[in-house]
Amino acid sequence: MKELLKIKVMLPLLLCFLCSCSSEVETGEHDIDVEFISSPQDKLTVIYYNLDRGMTSDEMTGYSDFVDWLASQKCDVLVACEADASMLGARMSEWGHSFVIEADAADGYPVVITSAVEPTYEAQIPVESGKPALYVQIGDMHIVGMDIDRSLEPLEAYRRMVSVLDATYDNRSIVASSWLIGGSMYHLSIMDMDYGIEWYPDDIESDEYRFDLYAWNDNLIDCVAQLYKYNIPTFTPADDASAAYRADYVYVSRDVYEGNIDSVEIIEDEFTSRASCHKPIKISVRY
Repeated sequence: MKELLKIKVMLPLLLCFLCSCSSEVETGEHDIDVEFISSPQDKLTVIYYNLDRGMTSDEMTGYSDFVDWLASQKCDVLVACEADASMLGARMSEWGHSFVIEADAADGYPVVITSAVEPTYEAQIPVESGKPALYVQIGDMHIVGMDIDRSLEPLEAYRRMVSVLDATYDNRSIVASSWLIGGSMYHLSIMDMDYGIEWYPDDIESDEYRFDLYAWNDNLIDCVAQLYKYNIPTFTPADDASAAYRADYVYVSRDVYEGNIDSVEIIEDEFTSRASCHKPIKISVRY
């Protein structure tokens, strides 16, 4: 892995993805209108998915259910938290991917990215007392995946997310405009308070939770909250099904959000309902 501080922005790799020009954003059962540019553009589909200890729930089938499900999703990039890197690397060709990037992880379940297209840059981002995040560039899209320790208090989880943003999105040495930043963050979002959520801690309105105090606030958007307009749990603790909440996020840069999101979906189906305690987020963008 190259050190992030030594990064040199590379010329984008020309990508040719299937394009469509729909003027409606698909968000599960909730569709909203978005004005798109009418000219054809490249399309990139990314799935963020916490595999819950390497998808051990599917180990008895030889991971065949997982592989079949992922192949059916036709994604260009998989950003996996709590991943089994060996399994993903060995099986990725079955869902059409040829490249795998693995971060370090003391517990053996790192952040892993698989891709159908070779990244033009890759780096690990250190996280204090936690798993490193991964940062890759694919074409002119900059993709970050992180897995924050869920045992942390929400405010500390939020601080660690911000430290990853400081090293990537807010790093002045990186000249880039198009970003997807996501993963299992467990930080709680102040945006969800607008949708009747009552289980947030008393300090959720403290200065440290306020996005407007950060330089990236105006240009980095919680796309799931903005498009769904209500809280959808993505994580259900194994010991308390009633304590589900939104622990997984995808943030996008403003240039992606404004007219370049083709679809966003928290995938709830027969497979995802039993495979992991997390639900995957699938986003397709034009760029």
